[in-house]
Amino acid sequence: MMAMLKIGVFLVSVLSLAVFGWGTYNQIKGQAETNKEMKKVAQNIKKADALTSITVQSLQPLEETAKTIQTMNGGLTTTARLLTEMNIGLGSVTKGEQVIIQNLTALNGTTNGVLSQLQAVSTGSGKLVGSTGKMQGQVQSESASMQGLNGLTDESIAEMRKLNKKFSLLRSLP
Repeated sequence: MMAMLKIGVFLVSVLSLAVFGWGTYNQIKGQAETNKEMKKVAQNIKKADALTSITVQSLQPLEETAKTIQTMNGGLTTTARLLTEMNIGLGSVTKGEQVIIQNLTALNGTTNGVLSQLQAVSTGSGKLVGSTGKMQGQVQSESASMQGLNGLTDESIAEMRKLNKKFSLLRSLP
């Protein structure tokens, strides 16, 4: 019985040693595969590093382009601000021109009224004899001057309207 026990212990020991050896073999084999994979990973990391360097060099011109575009955007923002300020100024000029046109139109109306009165005076003075002949000439001269002034006022109004139209085109800019 003791011999059986010794044989059983021996067999268990051999079996344990075989299982231990088999486990150690599999662990060494697994570690070898892990080492092989880690070498591949290390090689791929080196390749990725080289590609990253090439990519950084290739993208360098794009960085300069981005900086240039950023500078241009700043200039465009300034230009837009200046155009807005100019439009505000042109709006003020346009309002001023409209006031001038209104005043010139009123002056034209007044001038037409004076011209009508001068023509009435001229007609009445034509009926007077003698010394009124000089007065009639003077009235007719003043009437002609007023007609000339009236024509100049009409021209001024026409020119102001043309100028106002030109400014309105500028106001439509952004």
